[in-house]
Amino acid sequence: QDFINGFLGLHNVTRATQSEHPEDNVWWYYIAIFLGASLPWTGAVIYGMIDGFKQRHTAFIYNMTWGVGV
Repeated sequence: QDFINGFLGLHNVTRATQSEHPEDNVWWYYIAIFLGASLPWTGAVIYGMIDGFKQRHTAFIYNMTWGVGV
């Protein structure tokens, strides 16, 4: 129980959701990190989605349906 509370609770969940320095907390921090990290792939993803819809690839339609559903 101590391992679950200490390692999983404090060191993983709490540190991923709360700042160590509360005066620096901003609600949009992880949104900015996600957008910055995904920026190099944005063009390729948009191109792939447009191409997949135009050509009606079966695998693409399946993956998009799965991604939206899950």
